[in-house]
Amino acid sequence: MNKTVIIRSFLLGLCLLSSVSAFSDMVLNKMVLDFSAEGVRRDDVSVYNSGDKRLYLVVQAEKVVSPGMKAEHREAYHNPKELGLLVTPKRMILEPKQRRLIRIVAINPPSKQEFIYRITIKPVSGKIKTTQTMINVVVGYELLVILRPIQAKSDLKVLRQAKKILFHNQGNTNVLLSRGEQCDENAQNCQTLPVKRVYPGAKWQVDLPYRDTPVRYYLQTVGKNTIQQF
Repeated sequence: MNKTVIIRSFLLGLCLLSSVSAFSDMVLNKMVLDFSAEGVRRDDVSVYNSGDKRLYLVVQAEKVVSPGMKAEHREAYHNPKELGLLVTPKRMILEPKQRRLIRIVAINPPSKQEFIYRITIKPVSGKIKTTQTMINVVVGYELLVILRPIQAKSDLKVLRQAKKILFHNQGNTNVLLSRGEQCDENAQNCQTLPVKRVYPGAKWQVDLPYRDTPVRYYLQTVGKNTIQQF
């Protein structure tokens, strides 16, 4: 790394540190929008500026292709019809203590396939030249938008092998595994297990702290929340 790159990296680090504090004043009322095929497929997200400085925000929606798989990637579309999602507005200015709404609408009919989107809400500097914008886009929030399929059904297969557990979603809709826990043979020294959303067709393996004791997870999917032991 040459001297120029070192100096630029150092300056970028200073920008990141100083901007995190300024942009942490952006507050959202929700981070996940879960639309069933049978219900209302639109919702509003409230964005609030709790600080004392004006915030300039940009909003970008992307479709997540092959979520949870090795080939996972995101695609952006200029045409909302092609994206399958209408998100407005794309830009906004929030004055101190001001609250505004972002509307998200699924505009295509429900299908047999589940669709996943990420909506990024990013603050940018309103007084920076165009060539410097990328440096000043620092802290943002990502919303998860789920369009559940027609006749959504989760089918989570579980395999225990020694100190490993494998989850395989063979259904057509995602399952959120949270509040995972495993204790020792005396029901003590309980360890918290990681959280994961397992999408259709995806597999997820967890390394366990103990070999033979039960594993408990809280499972959330469309219309069903259960605690299961494996």
